[in-house]
Amino acid sequence: MQLPQIPGLKKFSSAWAFPCCGCGCFGLIIIISIMAFSATFSRHVGEQSLLSGGVGNCETTETKDFSGKTYKIPATSGGISQEDHLATSAETFSGRDYPSSEKEGLDNHLSITNYSTNCSGCPKGKWTPPEGGLMGQGSGSKPPASTEPWGMNMRWKDATGNKINPPAGTKVIITATKTGKSVVAAAGYEWGPGNTQYIAGAQNEVLHNLDISHGGEVTIGFAVDQTVPYGPINCACAGEVLATPGPSGYVCPLLPPGARVERGYNLAHRIGNQADLNKGSGEDDFGEKILAIRSGKVIYAWDQFANRCDTGDCRNGRKYPHGNAVKILQNDGHITNYGHIKQYSARQYGIEVGVYVQTGQVIAEVDDVGNSSASHLHIQISRMIRVNAFMRQLCK
Repeated sequence: MQLPQIPGLKKFSSAWAFPCCGCGCFGLIIIISIMAFSATFSRHVGEQSLLSGGVGNCETTETKDFSGKTYKIPATSGGISQEDHLATSAETFSGRDYPSSEKEGLDNHLSITNYSTNCSGCPKGKWTPPEGGLMGQGSGSKPPASTEPWGMNMRWKDATGNKINPPAGTKVIITATKTGKSVVAAAGYEWGPGNTQYIAGAQNEVLHNLDISHGGEVTIGFAVDQTVPYGPINCACAGEVLATPGPSGYVCPLLPPGARVERGYNLAHRIGNQADLNKGSGEDDFGEKILAIRSGKVIYAWDQFANRCDTGDCRNGRKYPHGNAVKILQNDGHITNYGHIKQYSARQYGIEVGVYVQTGQVIAEVDDVGNSSASHLHIQISRMIRVNAFMRQLCK
């Protein structure tokens, strides 16, 4: 949907960050006027910020200095390849440093790298194919057993184009575009991948914890804080999660007790893909927290309107009947629209285009902005019928 054009007003689709319920997000809001906002980030002096991050140790940069040498991420976004196991510094193979076959010593390797925990339910896999005639070999040094599960590689080069790895164990943060999940990975033990279709490769454990498969889209940056531990890290900038899903995988968008679904004033509300919810009448619902009914990615966020527009003839009322709204592309494929939200309440909870939200996470607050006669939440779910009845079941 095209955002409305208001003189002097800038949309907040990709540049807002807010402190969100103790998750430690960083943001700088510059007030230009009462109704005009813009935002900028300053992550690290002299280094370019890539990812929006969520907690302090999720900050990333495209360039990083190590021992007086500057390294740069070869590519910051694209597909990632699933890689096989690397022999670790804790292993020997019949007096040799590397295995002689795809499976030699593999069970021991999986044990000392805690594979069953780091990659629960994953197939065993095999050693990385021979490089220089040796199985399980990277192009750098052998990683420790505790680090190998989080190994990743890129086609690192120096200023003159020669292959070069950053220092072994250099920490990078990989974030999956589809799921919003992040992992602190270890660079410097292997160069690659050979398939130029992908910008990077990573161990099976990394992709498993990103919840993506081979070829999945990711963004990558050096961790500004090189002391952050390897493994999964919460960089989703998640706010409060106030409800957990039941068997359906969904939650009621308003907190109980008292959340109720209106009968519906037209056919679309009664048997179609829309429903209206409230917890009282008139002023009672102002400021009620709205929860994401299911996890997914924010694809639309607008919370600038202040007018009720209850007759549909004030500013943008006809064109934007739901006033301020948030739309989320859920993991199950449905798109859910949350309408009539309170001015500036989405940004208050760190909600912006591209942010990944969890089921039950607070995303905004109830108001009557738009074509509305009283405060309430309008909810609309794509490709679903009888949403009214579905909401009644969720909120009973």
